[in-house]
Amino acid sequence: MPKPNVVFVIADQHRWDFMGYEDSGRTPTPNLDRLSVRGARFRRAFCTAPLCSPSREALAAGRYGVNTGCFTNLHELPWHTPTFVSRFRENGYHTCAIGKTHMEIHAYDSDLCCERHRAFMDSLGWDTVHEISGNGMLRTGIRCAYSRYLEDRGKLRDVVQFYENWHYFMEKDRGGAPNFKPHCWPFAEELHETAFVGKTAVEWLEQHGRERPFFLHVGFAAPHSPIEPLPRYATLLETVPEPPPLRGGAENTPDWLPDGRRGYRAMIAEVDAWVGRLVTTIDKLGLADSTVFVYTADHGEMAGDRGRTGKTCFYDPAVRVPLILAGPNIRPGIDSEALIELIDLGKTLCELRVRQPFFGSGP
Repeated sequence: MPKPNVVFVIADQHRWDFMGYEDSGRTPTPNLDRLSVRGARFRRAFCTAPLCSPSREALAAGRYGVNTGCFTNLHELPWHTPTFVSRFRENGYHTCAIGKTHMEIHAYDSDLCCERHRAFMDSLGWDTVHEISGNGMLRTGIRCAYSRYLEDRGKLRDVVQFYENWHYFMEKDRGGAPNFKPHCWPFAEELHETAFVGKTAVEWLEQHGRERPFFLHVGFAAPHSPIEPLPRYATLLETVPEPPPLRGGAENTPDWLPDGRRGYRAMIAEVDAWVGRLVTTIDKLGLADSTVFVYTADHGEMAGDRGRTGKTCFYDPAVRVPLILAGPNIRPGIDSEALIELIDLGKTLCELRVRQPFFGSGP
């Protein structure tokens, strides 16, 4: 039996309870709901740190920040750090990263298309890289696969101007809306960052040869703020009652917050649609019986709870994330309340054996 392929989907800032199977369908995630029934969903999964790089780097290396020195988004993994991805490559896998990984510092002069970045990612175990900066960061001048895509279509300047709607913390003297205040995407859907990542991943799967098993990382930058839903998903939710956030004695709720929460759900809905496309592609390629599918997030989002948006705190909404695994020898229908930390996920994936069940093998 061949080694199982792995499609590893990691969203950015997707909190655990904004998921159809958690909120009685208020968040439209039919594809993720179906995937969770096909395999195992874990309702008490927690990230290692409520911030992008520290969480992702701990997951990749299987080590806490105290061991790697990666505590903030200004700390990148040391070159040649052993990662679970490098273990896959050592065992004959073609490893590909599409979308956001955030292993390297994303700053004004970052170039995620350059040879240095390519060599850095190779040192961590990646054969192929189509990296994005994510979340409107290209407005600071960062170069990445997505900015190049927009530039090739003559749309980079327009998209950068759109991101000027929001205040950015690295530009303290410039105004703009809070990051959780929604503005619908005004351009063609195929220009949206989520669509770029999803389409690139689907095309990679369709073009990949069968001579080697693969590990495909799909890093969506959504639903991280700024809240920029596609109009058709925003319209779907605009009349849906939005429950108030958990207050905890905080200040009055801003009048834009309910729409911000709807916009956040709409961005999740778009990610869900692309997860459906990925699953469908795997099925059409005849790889369903030999491919493990993972869905999780690097951290959560407060979404107005306790008067906060964003993360960088240890309240449940900021550190608790969705986690779904489905594929060969994962018993369908597992609904687990076990306490899970994402730092263990890479090691678990490295222990996959197609003929040896690794979840649901007990009574």
